[in-house]
Formats: sequence, structure tokens, C-alpha cells
Amino acid sequence: MQSKTLLLIGASRGLGHAMAETFVQRGWKVIGAVRDSAQHTPLHALAGRISAAGPH
Repeated sequence: MQSKTLLLIGASRGLGHAMAETFVQRGWKVIGAVRDSAQHTPLHALAGRISAAGPH
């Protein structure tokens, strides 16, 4: 099975974050761009949960 990858600009919160979560749940690899990487956002929390769960 070939995995799909999505580059999502504006993934830190709101609609972009919701889209990132949806695609991750569907098995996609998501690369999320944020405006300020030093600021903790919901995307950081999502990345932490995925890392803790291990490889899919």
C-alpha cells in the first residue's frame, strides 16, 4: 500500500488544524506549516500524540 503525503499550510489551528487531524486519522502523512514554530499550538499537541502512539 502506498502512503499519501499532504503539505498543509496554516495547520497550527482552526480549519487547517482540523484538516490535519482528519488526514492523519485517515492514514496520511501530514507536513504542517505554522507561522511561529516557537509558539505551542494544537498542531504541536497532535504531533506529540502521534509520536507517542508510534509508527502507523
